[in-house]
Amino acid sequence: MQAQAAVEQAQAGVEQAQLGVDSANERLDDKVIVATASGEVTQVSGEVGAMASGQQPFVTIVSIDTVEVSVNVLPDQLSIFKPGASIDVEVNGMKEKFKGTVSYVSAVSSGSGLFTVEARIDNPNHLIRPGMVATIIVDEVLASDTILVPTTSVIQKEGKSVVFTIADGTAVLKPPISLPSGSLKWLEIG
Repeated sequence: MQAQAAVEQAQAGVEQAQLGVDSANERLDDKVIVATASGEVTQVSGEVGAMASGQQPFVTIVSIDTVEVSVNVLPDQLSIFKPGASIDVEVNGMKEKFKGTVSYVSAVSSGSGLFTVEARIDNPNHLIRPGMVATIIVDEVLASDTILVPTTSVIQKEGKSVVFTIADGTAVLKPPISLPSGSLKWLEIG
């Protein structure tokens, strides 16, 4: 009987000790900080032994596997950019061009009359770094066998956009034209 009681008491002691181990492991887990994303640690705000809170970041991690370029464009340039469209991007100081995908086109002006356009660029080799200056490349529109006039020469006559050209020394009114969207400096007329 005494042996059976001693065994039961020992088992209770083992269970009690296991509860202590489990509790210690939980407290240890609370002391380990695990990042929710991979990347490069750029700033550490906490110190060893300090309490961490949800109100202030303990560390700042930047992931540069994909980077984002943001540009501000004029309203008449918005039609050039469509979400999901592929664009070419040049980064200052780099010889190669990068391919990006338009990820966002602002529906409202930023207050300065400009609209924000953002594009994502895959950056597997981490060549592009946050803060680098980039330029989005937009294709030029070329024309051949046509008459080009500066868009500043377009006037309004009877509610229609028209231009005058010179033929045999005389001003000739060209038929009404429709102005394209975009910030073109030159306009093709027939």
